[in-house]
Amino acid sequence: MSQNDSKTPGGKTPAKKSQNGKPTQESKLQQFLARMKSIPLGIKKAVLNTVAELKKVTWPTRQDLINYSLVVLAFMVALGILVGVLDLGASGLVKLLVGA
Repeated sequence: MSQNDSKTPGGKTPAKKSQNGKPTQESKLQQFLARMKSIPLGIKKAVLNTVAELKKVTWPTRQDLINYSLVVLAFMVALGILVGVLDLGASGLVKLLVGA
């Protein structure tokens, strides 16, 4: 990088400063506008990265998907039964304690 470059090592243009050392209102506006211009590029980059990652995914076969779904459904039914039994037991215990 030559000494004539006006950019910092991070690639950003330093803010123009007034005589008291604070950034000027104009330089703040220019920085804001520069950030706003880079937003669409950031969105495009994110979408392209997402597409690239999705191409790397190993998708399950139809039979695998059916098997996984059946396992989840069976687990949900088993937990539903367990919660129901625990609820009946707890309500029976409360009835005994209350004497109703």
